[in-house]
Amino acid sequence: MASGAVQRTRTGLPTSRGFIMYRILATVLLLAFALPCHAQQKPNTLTPKEIADG
Repeated sequence: MASGAVQRTRTGLPTSRGFIMYRILATVLLLAFALPCHAQQKPNTLTPKEIADG
């Protein structure tokens, strides 16, 4: 193997640090999009009119 070649696992995925960085980056991006969406949900409370209606 050449000295600059990326070693691969049995499944063909690279095992280098770069691949780990891609996985970390993907996780951070997923959380960056998911957390603001979760924060925008309205609280599950009754309005005064709904309370009066029973």
